[in-house]
This record gives sequence, structure tokens and C-alpha cells, in this order.
Amino acid sequence: MTWLLAVSVFLAITVLSIVPLAVLAVIHADNLLESLARTRRRARKARERVLPEPVGPPLEKIATDLRRIGSARRETNLGSLGYTILTTQYDKQLANGCRALGLDHRIYDLCGFDLDMERLRVEGALSEAGLVLADSDIEQDVDG
Repeated sequence: MTWLLAVSVFLAITVLSIVPLAVLAVIHADNLLESLARTRRRARKARERVLPEPVGPPLEKIATDLRRIGSARRETNLGSLGYTILTTQYDKQLANGCRALGLDHRIYDLCGFDLDMERLRVEGALSEAGLVLADSDIEQDVDG
């Protein structure tokens, strides 16, 4: 008989603890359903979202080209045809780097001394953005 009393007390406690939970579930069911619907909408939008296609060459290629052309440009005689061609290509890669990183530039709008100053400004902005422009900036492997 004592086990029957123990089972009855257990059932009474269980019912008394479940009833408030059921009432809370009924009261907050609307909020729960709205939250679930919102989560499903967000997940669907995330699946449907189309990422923009990159414009221009990859940033790694731009950095490599800038290092290569910059090195060749420094070794070429100032005022020679080769220097002019390399400088034009270097400016093109600087503009590509600015476009890839979302930086402003006026390389195509200027000439002469103003272009030289803009080139220096753009090189500094690209370096600040993390682009390595010179081979000497790359950490060398000491062990070989």
C-alpha cells in the first residue's frame, strides 16, 4: 500500500509540474512559431543569395605582377622606352589592386609629377591594405 501512495504522490507532482509548462507553451506558442518561421526565411534567403562574381584578376596575381613589374621597372633606365612601357603596366596593376580592394585612385586622370605622387600614394594605400609590393618585404626562409 505504501508503494501505491508513493506512485500517487509522484504522479501528482509530475502533473503539477507539467501543467504550468503546458500553459506556458500555449501562451508562447505564437512567439515560438514566429521565431521558427523567421529562422526558416533567413535560411532560405541565405541559400538563395548569389554572391557577386569577382571583377578582374585575382588579388594574388595582381600582387605578383606588381612585384615583378616593379622590380623590372627599378632596374630599367629612367626615360627609356622599356621604362615607359613597364610604368604603364605598373600603373595598370596598381589600378587593378585598388579596384580589387575597393580603394580610390586617380592614376588614369593625372600625368607628370602629379601622377608620380599619386603612384606613391596608391602604393602606400595598397601596402597599408596588406598587399606586399616589394620582394624585400616578403619574409625570407632563413634555413634555406
